[in-house]
Amino acid sequence: MLPLLLLLGCGAPLPPFATLPPAFNTAGDPLRGAVLLSAFAFNQPAQATPAARLRAHAMLEWMAADFRWNPRWSEFTPVLGQQLDAARAEQRAALGMAPGLSPQAAVDALFAAAWAVETGAAPPVQPDAFPQRDRFLAAIVTPPALPVAAGAVSLAEAELRRIDTSGRFNGDGGSGGAHP
Repeated sequence: MLPLLLLLGCGAPLPPFATLPPAFNTAGDPLRGAVLLSAFAFNQPAQATPAARLRAHAMLEWMAADFRWNPRWSEFTPVLGQQLDAARAEQRAALGMAPGLSPQAAVDALFAAAWAVETGAAPPVQPDAFPQRDRFLAAIVTPPALPVAAGAVSLAEAELRRIDTSGRFNGDGGSGGAHP
């Protein structure tokens, strides 16, 4: 919290922030779910449904923004933040997304598309989010190769497993208190 207050006091711009839809914030562990869902969808895109791939894109957007805010990421290697940023840039280019789109707008647009596809409706293609409409629609049908994104989410999954085996990550956002 102190670094955040120092940033506010210095007048430095705050890093972009994003939240997940309420369904993801009330069920289980959103960070763990984002890591595992995205690792599966990016590394086995042929096995993931189009809606699952779109949710994974939204989760990647969220993770890239959340890495700077959420203290739960502090046990993950700092390199992961850089890789998530690079993965987000790769993803946005492949999906025909606006490069300057806020993380929250990207998360919202991708989840809206996922829900539409899952229900059989046409995905909403907001021009401010997806100026390259045809590229986005094609990516829903044929997943683009995203090696940087696949690597970043694989690293996140490996780090999550490393932390799990150390017994330190309990999902409460803190250090877990005293351990026997």
